[in-house]
Amino acid sequence: MKYVSSIILIVALLFSCKSDVETNNQPTSTPEKSSTNTVKSTSQSGARPILKSDTYDGQLLALSRIYLKYNTSGINKSDEIRKELEKVTHKDLEKTKNLIFDITQRSNNLLSKTYLQKPSKKELQALYQIRFINWNSMSLVPVTEAVLKKLDLENVSEADLLTAYYRMLVSPLGSNTMQQDPFRGVNIDLNKLGLSNEQEKGILFYSIAAKFSTKYSRYARSQKDNCTKTKEMSRSFPHINGKNIFEATPPKFKDFEFVMSNNFPTASFSEIHIPSYEKAKKHYLDCKF
Repeated sequence: MKYVSSIILIVALLFSCKSDVETNNQPTSTPEKSSTNTVKSTSQSGARPILKSDTYDGQLLALSRIYLKYNTSGINKSDEIRKELEKVTHKDLEKTKNLIFDITQRSNNLLSKTYLQKPSKKELQALYQIRFINWNSMSLVPVTEAVLKKLDLENVSEADLLTAYYRMLVSPLGSNTMQQDPFRGVNIDLNKLGLSNEQEKGILFYSIAAKFSTKYSRYARSQKDNCTKTKEMSRSFPHINGKNIFEATPPKFKDFEFVMSNNFPTASFSEIHIPSYEKAKKHYLDCKF
């Protein structure tokens, strides 16, 4: 009887040990399943984590969001914009950061030598990237640092970079056709801005001239072509090389293609900028003051 009891005890102990080993070796599936569900749920909800980055590209993305947010409504939110811009601390973005602020404020400084002076290639590329980010702001696939790295900036021509910069610089100017622009007495000397050739001078000339020509033509229509009033309007415009925009001699250069928008991947610089200038110039010269 004792022998049988001993055998039963030994068998029981062996079974107990086997059960413990099998239990300890089972895969812990519950936590993995929970983790998978969490990721899936986040993905389905469409929520995207807000990433903060001190890298150049990361801060460039932050700067582009500030520009996009305040581009049309920044005049009355100066303090708010300054606080946002304080988060952009990368030393290579300092000038670009100041430019973004002045654009949102529609500042008179936009036609100062500080900004009219030809920027470095790095600064030109920064504005080009900001424009690229904002053009794609409504895309289902957001622009990330990885996407920015794939943007082939080295194959973007100097003329295209410069056009993007000057068009962005003058974009806020002359938006109010009934308000005189505070540029009376301002002279833009194309020969003192570090521009390398006639093409670069022409890009700046027509970027400014086209913007103010559009304002001139709108004002002329609103005043039923009253020459006295349009004359006063033209006096408020900046001069180029010491002359009224419509009396100055435009630089001559070979036309080129530039990236205008997502809808117009390439466009002729001359076809976009010159017609509005020539139309306003004709009205100005024909008007008997």
